[in-house]
Amino acid sequence: MTKVLSGGDGSERRALGRTVRANSLIAGAILIVFLFTTGAALAQTGKSDATGPELKDITVYSELSFQSPVQLIIAEKKGFFKQFGLNVTPKYYQSGSEVPPGMIGGSIVLAHGGLVNPLVVADQGFPVTVISQVADWGPSAQLVVQKELGNVSPKDLAGKTLVGPDIPVLRMFWINWTARNKIDPKSIRWLNAAPSDALTAFLAKQADILLMWGPQSTRAIAAGGVLWQDGRRSYRTGDTGPAAVYFNRGVVFVSTDWYRKYPRTVEAYLRGLYMANEYLKCHREEVTNLVGTAARIDPVMGSALMNLNDYGVLMNTDFFQETQKTADFFQGAGILKRKHNVREIADSAIIDKVAKTTEIPASWASCVKK
Repeated sequence: MTKVLSGGDGSERRALGRTVRANSLIAGAILIVFLFTTGAALAQTGKSDATGPELKDITVYSELSFQSPVQLIIAEKKGFFKQFGLNVTPKYYQSGSEVPPGMIGGSIVLAHGGLVNPLVVADQGFPVTVISQVADWGPSAQLVVQKELGNVSPKDLAGKTLVGPDIPVLRMFWINWTARNKIDPKSIRWLNAAPSDALTAFLAKQADILLMWGPQSTRAIAAGGVLWQDGRRSYRTGDTGPAAVYFNRGVVFVSTDWYRKYPRTVEAYLRGLYMANEYLKCHREEVTNLVGTAARIDPVMGSALMNLNDYGVLMNTDFFQETQKTADFFQGAGILKRKHNVREIADSAIIDKVAKTTEIPASWASCVKK
């Protein structure tokens, strides 16, 4: 039997009113706590159900060095990907040549590497999209001569031996450098060798010239070799200054089908990389240690290697102009079967959006950027 309070039972009505108000306060408090904790969780992951990445867990492939994966390592170690709702698992390969067959076969959908990788994928008719640059590798390739040749002229190299991997990007350097210095590239013997073997041959004076990237070129210079040229500048006595002979960029590329299916995941990934690149600008020593630990390279050498690359998560006019030169060279050299327009392979829409809308902590801009 339910008791109905009469208008004259004031004490019971007042007691019930107090109970209702107390219960309302408790319910309100619970609601506030729920909204606060839910909002905090969403803020921590950098996403909401409506706008966050379609996938939470992704795998990205890269070689392990101070070139392609620097921002990837920073973002993974500093938790930047998690801020945007992503768990990223990096997998490192020994050679960039492993990526094109993996992407065409479907085992790789997202990767970092030299521009030649997505170009080769596209050349096979597989839809691939370059979504950002991570570094300009121009300064990283170096031409080093033995100490006794330091002051000779390029024409005096006829009959000498050059050692280094005989691969397309270094052929580009060599052809452009010999053309600039008006010498016949065939007048110098090219000894094809893997990086470590090339350094060993140069240090043993089995070769007169080393064409290589760091750390091998850096070690050759430390042992007494003379730097004549990097990809951007000439350092030779009597010819110092800007002299671009090598055009190569590290990029992030993705299976186009995957890109179209998971655009918010791609955006979240690029936001993590973008934050990592901004962090790098003012925390180079810390980053050198992070990448050096991952790549098992000591900090002194790591610092030298970082100085050989211009890092940047972007795609600007310079990027498109230089990468087109690279694509044209590869096509002319027979590496690619047909001509490719880089603007048809690369899409800057998401990275442009990321650059405009990603909030960077003010404290990161308070240091002197190097």
